[in-house]
Amino acid sequence: MENKVYINDIILNSANAVLQIQKENGSFPPGHNGPWNNEDTPVRVTSHWAILLLKAYDLTNDNKFLQSSKKAYSYLTSKKARPYKNSFYCIESENKVIQSNGLIGQAWVLESLIEGYNHFNDSNILNLAEDLIIKHSFDEELCLWHGLGLKGETLKIHRTFNQQLWFSVMAFIVANICNNNEILINTKKFFEQLPSFINFKNFIRMHIKEDVFKKKASKIDHYSTRVKGLAAKSYFTKISRGYLSFSLLGLSILYNIDRTMDLWKDVKLREMISQSTSYLDKKVFQDDGNKFGFQYNPIGFEVACLKEKFSDYFGDYKGKTIENWIIKQLNNHYDFNKMMLVKNTNDQNTLSSRIYELTKLENRLLKI
Repeated sequence: MENKVYINDIILNSANAVLQIQKENGSFPPGHNGPWNNEDTPVRVTSHWAILLLKAYDLTNDNKFLQSSKKAYSYLTSKKARPYKNSFYCIESENKVIQSNGLIGQAWVLESLIEGYNHFNDSNILNLAEDLIIKHSFDEELCLWHGLGLKGETLKIHRTFNQQLWFSVMAFIVANICNNNEILINTKKFFEQLPSFINFKNFIRMHIKEDVFKKKASKIDHYSTRVKGLAAKSYFTKISRGYLSFSLLGLSILYNIDRTMDLWKDVKLREMISQSTSYLDKKVFQDDGNKFGFQYNPIGFEVACLKEKFSDYFGDYKGKTIENWIIKQLNNHYDFNKMMLVKNTNDQNTLSSRIYELTKLENRLLKI
């Protein structure tokens, strides 16, 4: 039986459902970082849910969503979430590199802080976001970011493309709000070099090209030591396939922030993005068995969003529709009784919170 539902209805249903599991301190039950199997703190899921709750309030003007979002931001701005006023504590680990979840853990918090500031106009939230970015060191020669430890340690450069990209995009947004010229200069340097970072083999791969780091191999973080070993295994391609839509989503968000960048005039970059999107339609759409795919990264929402945001960048692009991708994600993983994205996943708490990505989309009518 076919049901008709609007995206905003799904957002509101999940917002109502998650109200029931919010803790007194404003946080939500944490998951783990999917197939990587590191136990998360509540920081990541709370960052995601806070965005969804703000959207629910905007749609309904219902005070229960407003109060819940305020509690969530109370947790995110607390000592519990950022114990030493440096990086946010994202993963339960004794390893100082893993604790902050690289750059992406911090980027997800920044994304939420930006939404919180835009809604509440709270300078404390904005100052926190700016301070977090300032404390991340930027390598002037490589034009890449170092990680930041909980106690302020400058960690090695992270070589995962999507992490560098998402952190730079969030930093760029904050820099423009704060008129912070130093951050703005660093992010623009990153964007200028971005095409040269991309490791492209049929589609944009997860890690930055190896030759970028030849001059400073000792400065790259521990993840890079695993790359050659991973590359020799068949699942390395699966990892890149699982994260492809997330990288492209970051690029599409940047495109909608500033379409005047010289970056978008790069013909080679345009072709890499176009071919990667085509690869998603032809190969990844059927990738149900990939543990780095739909069951952890909500690829269906991400591809829908990047196609929507890149609609005039590609021109007349042919392929799976935006609705095809959203429905694929919902049919496989959304429980219409629990009103949560919890089916067919070994990390229900994390996947369910990532339904916030629907807030980036127009309110389309779906036939499910």
